[in-house]
Amino acid sequence: PPAVPSAGGRPTSPTVVDSAAARAPGPNQLYTDGRDQLTRGSSATARIYFQELLTNYPTSDYAPDAQFWIAESFAKEKNLPAADAAYAAVVSAHPTAAKAPTALYKRAQLVLQQGLIPQARTLLEQVIARYPRSDEAELAAEQLKTLR
Repeated sequence: PPAVPSAGGRPTSPTVVDSAAARAPGPNQLYTDGRDQLTRGSSATARIYFQELLTNYPTSDYAPDAQFWIAESFAKEKNLPAADAAYAAVVSAHPTAAKAPTALYKRAQLVLQQGLIPQARTLLEQVIARYPRSDEAELAAEQLKTLR
């Protein structure tokens, strides 16, 4: 390649980037790998990929879904407190994300599984108030009828 003049006037060769960061997988690859691991039933391994995505690419378009799938992986393992916290993180960190109404609705379902009817009712009402046009709002409204 032709020499590029540097600020000091001496020609320099174009820099060859060979760092770990340059070789690290991007958000798309991390998300795909995480989903693949979930499909295989490897929840803990999937969480590693999703967490790496959230750590390295917190503003990525994949971040809300990565957070959601972390919650799903904990729910699959019956770790309800961790699943609840991860679902809550979807809603708090990404309130306008497509998965936010689903995450809030799933939180209500987790709370219901634990027999906490008043808390479940509150979460279902939040689904309707915050995401009135979502499918989850319809489901929440139906479920509230049976909880009263």
